[in-house]
Amino acid sequence: MSETSEMLEQALASIFTRSGLGPAQRGAMWPGDVWSAVEAGGFTYFDLDEGDIGLEEIVGVATCVGRHAVPIPLVETTGLVSWLIARSGLDRPEGLTLSAVAHPLDDLRAEPLPGGDVEISGTLHRVPWGRRADHLVAVADVRGTARTVLLPRPAEVRTGENLAGEPRDTVLFDRVRVPSAAISESAGPSSSELRARGALLRAASAAGAMERVLAMVLAYADTREQFGKPIRTFQAVQHHLVDVAEAAAGAMLAVRAAVLADPGQRLLAAASAAVTAKEDTRKLNRSAHQVLGAIGVTDEHELPAFTTRLWSWQGEFGTSRDWSIFIGRAALNKSLPSLWSLISATEGTQVGSPLGEVVPW
Repeated sequence: MSETSEMLEQALASIFTRSGLGPAQRGAMWPGDVWSAVEAGGFTYFDLDEGDIGLEEIVGVATCVGRHAVPIPLVETTGLVSWLIARSGLDRPEGLTLSAVAHPLDDLRAEPLPGGDVEISGTLHRVPWGRRADHLVAVADVRGTARTVLLPRPAEVRTGENLAGEPRDTVLFDRVRVPSAAISESAGPSSSELRARGALLRAASAAGAMERVLAMVLAYADTREQFGKPIRTFQAVQHHLVDVAEAAAGAMLAVRAAVLADPGQRLLAAASAAVTAKEDTRKLNRSAHQVLGAIGVTDEHELPAFTTRLWSWQGEFGTSRDWSIFIGRAALNKSLPSLWSLISATEGTQVGSPLGEVVPW
């Protein structure tokens, strides 16, 4: 972990701890005090052109958010909005700017108008905290080319929530006119690149949440007694503890590998981290709830605040099946010397891009 990443995580953890948010408060209610504190600290948006903040630091922020189950769109603003703004060269507007998530059903279209303005129509699905956005940044189709576009506050929002109660809203635009300065001149990121970055950040948040669940389960197994001794001494419980520990470690290692991957392998590494986190979620959630039993599903306990988020993130930025297919196609790419050279490559080893894309993040 870099020194900058460590400092960021410590500062954010201090803010989240002081917020005093309890499990029952971690839902759809906007925690304005927490957001104000994070914003005052300069953590809601990073100027990635300056070079002090990179992928490792952004992943650290996402991990910290997951570790504390904080219901704010910090991962979206720091990890996606900052990146899309830097890639597009657009000017960031005042107010809360949020990002669309490259949902497969999104159909945003931009039609150039005489005089230079652009007309935007279409729907963006499951936008985190879309109801709170002053502006949205998304990728729109401009006559067959993907372009990054800054959108005003949506006129129509269909509110929704995920299993953890976090807002996931559908926003609609019908012939909304925006100036030409609100759309990038150059092509935006590819769909696979955008979804891979989002998937990696969700995997990082999942890894942080898993670490917290592991600590929770271990503490409970140490203090809960049955037949006069801690339940951690029973072999059946030990099996579940091992499953939780393995899942937490595997997810974090996969995220770390993606951060350290050569740019030519980063899309594939991000896909692998996404699959690992999603698959490990199933094992961890099952075993964690087995250890805690009935108390682990009550509103009074912290565990559901983490496990419901982990379940909710399963389908965001691509499912496990989506990314497994993605990895399979890369493995069948005949331009590689061998499949073994790809999966056995160590940090810093360059074996060529299996997907033909080198990502600059």
